[in-house]
Amino acid sequence: MKVIQFPHPGNEHHYSKQELAAGIKNWNSNKTHARNFIHADGTYIDSNGVPQKDSLTFWGEWEPPAKVQKLQAVSGTDMPKYVIEPIMPVSSPFPGQMNTDPLVFGKYFKYAICRQNQRSVVMKNLNAGSIILFGCVRGTDFLLDTVFVVNNSRKFLLSDKNSLLGIDEYGKYKKIVLDTFFFKKNSCGAIPRKQHELINGCGCKNIVPLKATTMNTYYEGARYDNPVNGMYSFVPAEIYDANNIGFERLKLDTLKQFPELHYKNLQNFYTVMDSSSSNVKDFWNRLCTATENSGLVKAVEISYP
Repeated sequence: MKVIQFPHPGNEHHYSKQELAAGIKNWNSNKTHARNFIHADGTYIDSNGVPQKDSLTFWGEWEPPAKVQKLQAVSGTDMPKYVIEPIMPVSSPFPGQMNTDPLVFGKYFKYAICRQNQRSVVMKNLNAGSIILFGCVRGTDFLLDTVFVVNNSRKFLLSDKNSLLGIDEYGKYKKIVLDTFFFKKNSCGAIPRKQHELINGCGCKNIVPLKATTMNTYYEGARYDNPVNGMYSFVPAEIYDANNIGFERLKLDTLKQFPELHYKNLQNFYTVMDSSSSNVKDFWNRLCTATENSGLVKAVEISYP
């Protein structure tokens, strides 16, 4: 089992005056991902280990349209400047509009695209029970937004829009994620340059050739009611309070608290651990403790809008 520290762009999305006036953000087409502070219904695990349904807020990725509200962020902190409420897209995206990956909405957390075709095949061959830590670096802290525990996986062709038929809530996943890749090839049959850029994910501008035979791995996260080695996927979250909206992302201290993690020159993913199931489980337990000690809850299922 592996533990992967996976950095992705950590800046919060900013919105135009027109979007803020309308209260609706458009589908992101800026060629780079960013984080959002999100308000949605979901399920979290309480202090007694019991799942509870409630309205939650958390940091994550949602590139399709959403309701957006400006917040009074505290200067010099990582507090959010905006809060969004996702809107399920009515139609498929236009070319150039960004995918949401990982996607934490629905019955299972899902990861299938970002950086799988960049530099290494590690991300295409993770065993069940492996953990992916999605986040970003601030100083010597790793700001964690998603703990993804791998459960099921399957290979699929990026060039075949039907190659993931049968997965949970396929229609919604296709519209939010897969359709950003499956737009029409140009007249010469080559996949457009813009799609090459998007395949890299995370705003990387180095072009990786995408062939008709390019295979990726679709991963489903372990659920709290069907854990792997006692572990399940979660996002650090807070129970929604309309009078007190916003929290800083969970900070993992790489110098003392989590010395396994890196903070220097962290450009690509890093294998934190390649070890036995007991060591990985101990690491996961420490993540749970850090979440709870920060006054946050473990959100384990987020409802689609």
